Amino acid sequence: MANVGTVLHRISRACSAHLRQTVLEAAIADLQQECADYTGGRERVRALVSGYVAFWRSFGWCLWRDAVASESRGFLSVAGAAFAMTLAALAAAELLLLHTDPRLRIAAMRVLYSGRYGVYVGWSALINVATLMFGVPVAMFPALLFAARRRGAVMPAAPLLTIAAGVVITIIASGWVAPAIVRFDQIQSYGRAPRVLPEVESLESQIDAYPDGKAWPALIRGANAPLKHRYPGYPNYVAPEDAGLPEWHRAVIRERLALIALGLVAGCLGYLAGTLWSRRHPRPLRGLTGA
Repeated sequence: MANVGTVLHRISRACSAHLRQTVLEAAIADLQQECADYTGGRERVRALVSGYVAFWRSFGWCLWRDAVASESRGFLSVAGAAFAMTLAALAAAELLLLHTDPRLRIAAMRVLYSGRYGVYVGWSALINVATLMFGVPVAMFPALLFAARRRGAVMPAAPLLTIAAGVVITIIASGWVAPAIVRFDQIQSYGRAPRVLPEVESLESQIDAYPDGKAWPALIRGANAPLKHRYPGYPNYVAPEDAGLPEWHRAVIRERLALIALGLVAGCLGYLAGTLWSRRHPRPLRGLTGA
């Protein structure tokens, strides 16, 4: 194939010129040479796979080296500070507005609750952990915005690493930390509930039927689990409260995937807006004075 490596040359531009010329160009050249040596068959496929694996391994190493280089540390520090301050402001607003006055909390629940079981939006979980669910991806916008404004042109690896880190934090916050807090609140509420009727569901049953309190592995299992038949005398009967459980799990999965996409888009838009601002408002060079 004559075009082997053409796309890789374009991708390698994300790295600094020194690493691109000394590391990535060599990996691409090796890939092209190995493909030229084999005209077909398993040897060519093996050469392609090994060559692309070597390139992507080298590409990731180059991105990391550029991201932690001295030229990128200023960008990362500004992005981290803006991200932390935005999260702190959102957490303070959540604490003051949603965890102090019960009327505000109830009003927010009514706004978020769709009223339809099939299009569940997770109102209870979002109210309990709003900052972890929404705050983390939203904070990516000001983080990249201020970093791009303060530092101007930087190595592409720095914003790429920042956006990737934000996506990872969003996955952890919405997929593990927030569900753990929701599950803890559920356990506490179960312990405070009065035991009047003997047929009240057990804690395990309530947790199993509440996808917002589940981490990613348990959530995926719940979305693919068969319908429950809890009554031995009626082996084909599915209780109404169990019929929608798989779809409820899938709705929460879509919700968390949307949060991940929100963090990615917010980071890209923040960097784009900051870059445009810095181009329109360039900083004067140090040591130069006006006429």
